[in-house]
Order: sequence, then structure tokens, then C-alpha cells
Amino acid sequence: MATGFQPANYLARLPVVGRDGRTLQEIWAGEPHAFLGITVPGFPNFFMLYGPGTNGGEIVIMLESQAEYAVRAIKRMVRERVTAIEVKPRFEEAWNRWLQSKMQGTSWTMSNNYFKAPTGKVVTQWPSGNVLYRVLTKSLGRVSETTATRRIDRHVT
Repeated sequence: MATGFQPANYLARLPVVGRDGRTLQEIWAGEPHAFLGITVPGFPNFFMLYGPGTNGGEIVIMLESQAEYAVRAIKRMVRERVTAIEVKPRFEEAWNRWLQSKMQGTSWTMSNNYFKAPTGKVVTQWPSGNVLYRVLTKSLGRVSETTATRRIDRHVT
């Protein structure tokens, strides 16, 4: 059946444009990756649920963890009166390296499957349990983030 099922082609039909005018598809170059599967450097205030590297285990728990991560970040924005929040590039890069290292030797890397990007890297799967993912989403948010405040000029007439 030609259903168009493309699990490794995240947000294929949704152009998400970052701070520098480039899209996620341009940044990813066929190999989707995101910090905790949720945020991408250069895309402030953008949060994904069920993003790259988050398929596995009990998906509802993964989604709850991701939603809670986004809500905590948004509440921080309100509390600290910032206009932008995003993951620091070094955190996303380290996360992606760690995640790919955990994939080595798994059945996902050793077989031909739809979990792989065209480059051959497994980009969809989470290689561990839900408890670890939940702990990571709760503990790595604030330390991995950078914030910015944009000054808004108000003209009183």
C-alpha cells in the first residue's frame, strides 16, 4: 500500500522557519535531530512532541514528558518576562552524539527499516526506558536553555 508513511521525514509538509530564515528541513539536511526530541537551536519558542529520537516504550509517557517540558519553558518565559527561549547548540549536539552512540549495535541500526534517515542514521527511536527519558526532560530543561528579551518600542500618541 502506498500510504506515504515516512516516519523519518519529520514535519515534511510543514515549513518551520528559524531565526536566520532557514527551515528545519534545511538545517536537518535529511537527518532530523532535536534536543530531547523537542527543541532545535536557532528555532526559539519552538517545541515538538514526538520529535526525532522519541519513538519507543510507552509513547503516552513520552508525550506527557515532552508537553511538561514545553509548559515549564513557557512558564519560565512568563515568570522571567523573556520573549525567546531555545536550546543551546552545544546541548543539542551533545544530545545527538549520545543518542546515536546508544543506537550502535541495536536491531534498528543492523537492519533495513523505516526508522532510518536517507543517511542511514536511526532518527526516530529512543533506545532506553521511559523513566530515564522522564528524568532527563525534567532535569535538563533550564540548564540547556538560553533566553532573550526583545525590547518593544511603544509610541504613545
